[in-house]
Amino acid sequence: MVELKFGSATLDDFHKLILLVNDFDQSLSIEKKQPSDLKKDQARNRKYLRKYLVDSDSNYVLCKKEDQIIGYSFLSIEKSPKSVASINELFVIPSERGNKIGLALLEESLKWLKARNCQQVKLTVNRYNIPATRLYERLGFQLKREHYVDMSLNL
Repeated sequence: MVELKFGSATLDDFHKLILLVNDFDQSLSIEKKQPSDLKKDQARNRKYLRKYLVDSDSNYVLCKKEDQIIGYSFLSIEKSPKSVASINELFVIPSERGNKIGLALLEESLKWLKARNCQQVKLTVNRYNIPATRLYERLGFQLKREHYVDMSLNL
């Protein structure tokens, strides 16, 4: 059995991690049924990934199998109050889903946040993403809103 390794991303992980961040972004566009500009999205992702990899109030927790990144979570601590954090992204490559990688990533993420004295963590999930919702509830997350609606207007 191959051992999974968890840890914080560094700039050395940039080229491998950006591929997964772009995959996550594309999956959201498909889920929301919103067309996206792939080149613009990828440029934006590169910019923000570089920024957050060196920000002490942010972290990308990686799950690696052998030398391949198979999942990540993106965390950020609010500027004020510092005790509140967000799980902004959680992504596991499709071939590894169902193997409790998401659960392990969340547990590692919560450890990182607790070590920084965070007392509350928030996240937003599509209410129709039942596997993700169940995962969060299993860890004790509680529903704060019944649903959310994205709206747009094409001009």
